[in-house]
This record gives sequence, C-alpha cells and structure tokens, in this order.
Amino acid sequence: MTTIALSRRFYGPKIGRCRTFLENELNSLVSGLEVEVRICETSGRGWIRIEVEGEDETVAINQMERIYGVVPSSLDALRLPHIVSGYVVDSGKVGYGIYVDIGLQEPVPVDVLVSLHKLRAQLADGEKASLRRIVETYCLANDLPISLRLLKVDSKATKVEAEFSDTQINVFGGWAKDGLDRILALGVPRRDAEEVVSKTGLERDLAGIESLGSFEQCFVCKLGTQAPGIIGRLGRGLPAVPLYIVRPNEFWLTHLRIEN
Repeated sequence: MTTIALSRRFYGPKIGRCRTFLENELNSLVSGLEVEVRICETSGRGWIRIEVEGEDETVAINQMERIYGVVPSSLDALRLPHIVSGYVVDSGKVGYGIYVDIGLQEPVPVDVLVSLHKLRAQLADGEKASLRRIVETYCLANDLPISLRLLKVDSKATKVEAEFSDTQINVFGGWAKDGLDRILALGVPRRDAEEVVSKTGLERDLAGIESLGSFEQCFVCKLGTQAPGIIGRLGRGLPAVPLYIVRPNEFWLTHLRIEN
C-alpha cells in the first residue's frame, strides 16, 4: 500500500459534498485497474491523502499524479526552476505580498511568498498599486488555487519565494481579453455548481462554468450581464459558500498577449 498527498484540499462548508465528488472521480479514474483507492485523513490545512493498494498501484498513482499533482515531500525536495500549485492563504494580512500554501510540512510548515514587488510587475504593469488594490482587483482570496514558479528556496531560513507562472498569468489575461464578469465560488464541486445554475434559472445570464480546480468554480456571465446583479441568486443556492466578483475591465492586464 502507498499513501500519496494530492495537490488538492478539502475546506469550506461543503467538505462532505467535495469528498463524495472526489471519491466518485477517483473510482472512475481507476476503473478497470486491479487497485483500491481510499481517501484517508487530511493533513495540515486539509491537504488530501490517498491510500492506493493493489496490483496496478503504480499505474493508478501515475494517473493521479498526472491529473491532480502531488504536494512536495519536503523543503529540501524543491528544485529551481520549478512550477508548483497551491492555495492563497492569509490574504491581505501582510502588506508586503501574499502567501500561498503548497503543502510544505517538512521539516516545518512553510508558505510561499509572492512579494508585492512581483505582484506589481506581473499584474499591475509596474504601477505602484497597493497590495489591497491588487488583491481585490484579481480576487486573490483565501483558497484560490494558484500556479507558481519558484524563484528562491532557502532551506536554512525556511523561506520560499515565487512569482505567478505563465499559465496563471494567462488565466488572468484570458479573463481580461474577453472582458466578461465572473463570479468565483470556492469549495464547491462542479456538479453542485451546475445544479445551482439549473435550479435558479441562471442559464439565460451565464455563458458557462470554468473549473479552476476540483472544488473551485468560476461562473462566467454573458456579454451584457453584470455579476453584482446575479450574485445574490447564486448565493441563495450556495449558502455559506464564499463568492467573489471578478470584473476584468478593472485589470491592468488588458493588453496581455495570451499564449496558446
């Protein structure tokens, strides 16, 4: 039997629904393989640990690593340059940047810093915007999944610094390019998001749903539909779930070249 920590977290008021969704997804993924997959206890801030056992254990683990990714085993295991995935934590609590949890637990828990200098360079076209304004403009809220490029790993000082990866910048740039309002729902399986749209009759107002992660959904408004006008209806269908409005016309990245 092998235990791996997926690059996914359980959090929020719908943990039970998220767990059921992931169990079904994992069972579908390993269908036809001689293997059993079980979700065991979470670690740290909810990072999901999976037990895999059976003849096709290696094949199943490779598939899960390809689809979900795994958290770094330790600080010493990080290499530069390297792309990692994580979740924003303690958003706006410090003035010199944002922290991202990538699951580092050994030898001590460590979050990755994206400095205000890097945020200004990548998201604000070099403008000396405040951290609060950048965070609010791009909705860099707690639990938002983020892709990073590591820049510095100091094992002795237990410090890690990074910037947004090209993939992450292209996500924001894509939003800026189409100019459509969006509503982020964090801690919700896609199926639940689709059911809420159907039950609330929002198909007429929404162009679709983009999944930013397993449990992070982005409701895309149709041209001419403004997010403030429909967020209340979504909120009634998703009680207690954090919802955030994204208005790309306020982005600095309006003229970003989007890579295919």
